[in-house]
Amino acid sequence: MKEQLNSQNIFSIRKYTIGVCSVAIGIFFLCSGTIASAEAYSSKSEVTTVREVHENMLSAETSQSENAAKEEVLDANEFSVSDGDFVQNAAIQDLHLLSNPSVGEAHENMRSAETSPSENAAKEEVLDANEYSVSDSDFVQNAEIQDLNLVNNPSFESGDFVSNKPTSVIYRDKDYKDYKTNENGNTIYKTKINSTNDFILFEVNTIPGKTYRAIADLKIDVLGNSKANGAFFDIKSISADGTQKTLEGGKGVNQMQDSLGDWSLQEITFTAESYKTHIGLVKWHENSNDLETINTTIKMNSLKIFEDTKYDEIWKDTFSESKLNDNIWGYELGNIRGNEQQHYSSSAENVTVKDGKLVLTVTDRPIEDQYYNKDKHGDRARLVKYNSGSIRTSGKQEFLYGRIEARMKLPKGKGVFPAFWTLGADFNLDGRIESGQGYNWPSTGEIDIMELTGTENGSGNKTVYGTPHFFFPGADADNDGNVGSGYSGNLSLNEDFSEDYHIFGINWSEDRIEWYVDDVIYNTLVYDKSERSQALKKAFNRPQFIQFNLATGGNWPGDAGNNLAGQTVEVDWVRWLQNEEQKQSMLNYYADKPIISGVRNITVIQGTIPDLLEGISINNSDYKVDYSIDNEYMFINQGAEAGRNEVTNVVENSSKAEKIAQLEPGVYNIYYTSIPLKSDYDSKGFPIYKMTRESSQLIVLPHQLEARVGQELSTIKLPSGWRWQNPTEIIDKNTDYGIVFVNPNDTIKLSNRREVYTQINSDSFLSVD
Repeated sequence: MKEQLNSQNIFSIRKYTIGVCSVAIGIFFLCSGTIASAEAYSSKSEVTTVREVHENMLSAETSQSENAAKEEVLDANEFSVSDGDFVQNAAIQDLHLLSNPSVGEAHENMRSAETSPSENAAKEEVLDANEYSVSDSDFVQNAEIQDLNLVNNPSFESGDFVSNKPTSVIYRDKDYKDYKTNENGNTIYKTKINSTNDFILFEVNTIPGKTYRAIADLKIDVLGNSKANGAFFDIKSISADGTQKTLEGGKGVNQMQDSLGDWSLQEITFTAESYKTHIGLVKWHENSNDLETINTTIKMNSLKIFEDTKYDEIWKDTFSESKLNDNIWGYELGNIRGNEQQHYSSSAENVTVKDGKLVLTVTDRPIEDQYYNKDKHGDRARLVKYNSGSIRTSGKQEFLYGRIEARMKLPKGKGVFPAFWTLGADFNLDGRIESGQGYNWPSTGEIDIMELTGTENGSGNKTVYGTPHFFFPGADADNDGNVGSGYSGNLSLNEDFSEDYHIFGINWSEDRIEWYVDDVIYNTLVYDKSERSQALKKAFNRPQFIQFNLATGGNWPGDAGNNLAGQTVEVDWVRWLQNEEQKQSMLNYYADKPIISGVRNITVIQGTIPDLLEGISINNSDYKVDYSIDNEYMFINQGAEAGRNEVTNVVENSSKAEKIAQLEPGVYNIYYTSIPLKSDYDSKGFPIYKMTRESSQLIVLPHQLEARVGQELSTIKLPSGWRWQNPTEIIDKNTDYGIVFVNPNDTIKLSNRREVYTQINSDSFLSVD
């Protein structure tokens, strides 16, 4: 049976778990699960939060080992980047005198998607379950951490993985058409016969000092009784000024004897010396008349190139309990953005955990509750005719650098629009938090890890997209820096993404983001020195939260079809991995990030006005702390006037504290935010300040609960909508007790209503003798 993370074993940046991997001690903050009372109800039991970065944290070290390199003497008259699947001709001079762009231009090319290498190499590595905070016998196949391949179609087969930014393939002879061919049903690359100077090279982005491995399925054939000669599986480092040299680590015929006449896997290891490296097949002999080399042909059936680095699993949710974990996930509710045609619901029909999976489901919205969101979209508004689900970790779990990935099965059909994405942890939630308490979109930054815009049939159901959004003045009406950038990428398969589970993820570092599906990187974004790229860097070198949603229709996918009810997104698991360098980058960021202390759940009696800032402090005098309160937990799914309702900001900030007295009994979100005191803070501009967001719950009871110490909780009369998690538990002083709230005002079937699990402290009880 899978074991779900809970508030005592969440391994997060924001709140720490005690006793998990020692290498990450001091990075994360414990989830605040203790309930305290305001005013007359003062709790003495508060979870201790770790707020200091561990000084002995292992620092990430980039391998800078140097390999001796020999100068290559290939006499090539002309390079040509020409491939049936990659229409790009680049007249490149002699391999020895290669004319390449400068480093800045090379980065610009990567940024503009002209040469974006991609693909993930599969390496089966079984994680030691004892090393992590969650063990799971059913998670074995998911626990394998795959290496990410820099070649975006490792099998070479058409349709297996088709990126709009394919790996560049460079040939010796631009006019020769048979470098890529079919042999016995397999697509292969092969060098020419009757030549002593030929090559087929794959160009990938590398990082100087990093170690890489390349694995290829190779075969060496010779004519007649000739001896094989002049065949190499080789690595060329391409420097910023265009010069090149052969790196140590390649193989010649003598090291590839098992490939003579038979297909066999050959592996080479190298340390990159530049930001571009060419890897592949080389035929070469200094004597152009050498008959053995002329009669030798080298063939390649697959290629994988991946950085040799180790990732640790930092956090995961395997959706193994009977319900969604409220300590990790909140709900997005109502009709929010993009002129979409779904109303996000908290009903179990739309968001549920079943058989160890999170399931988001489209259902038909009752006709009487369908509407046009003209307040936001005017006459362009589309009919909101479906209910669906959207969940996020805002205020509860944040992420900074590393691999964020989920194993998912996607829906299909006209206008289905599933997404797995991140937003800045200081986002104001489209106004559910006061605008001055955080940053607006797109200043927050948004990384779309996976989006799909379905069609009735065909390519829309076979293609996923990875895209960054960020603040860049003048890019478009919204100042969305992705517009016109070429930063987005996509990947297509032969089959619909609804046919099987796939892993969708990003590999996120200080200087780049890589998007991947399964073990295939299909889009690589490397930050350069351009103004736009620096704007992007400001947005994405900051913590983010993650979100899953299933939309229908909208400005991008167009009108939704009428038959989408029953379409689902299934999430088997989601997790966060980091290598040592990413961990250290994260620690460097958090070293001077403001720390808010004293955040706790608060219980009050209806009609009172508590001081929600009492006991709250911050360690940086350049900031103050304020709060906003929303009514997410009080959402009513059906029966609203004109069919439309949303989560709202019911108490904007501490100056409006009198509004707390007007709140109905129930549960509310409190969002505490560190707000810069500097006059140049602009919530709609560049995100230049490090802002901290902490959340807790405000529990409003209609009256004090009468209780007798020593009796069972079941003896306490609870108001409508409340029940104890364990009614036989004995009442004691200063003790937290689990309690469940189900909104009694919701109009959907009781069994489908959202259950909110929280705690109240016995100090809030009215003692009865």
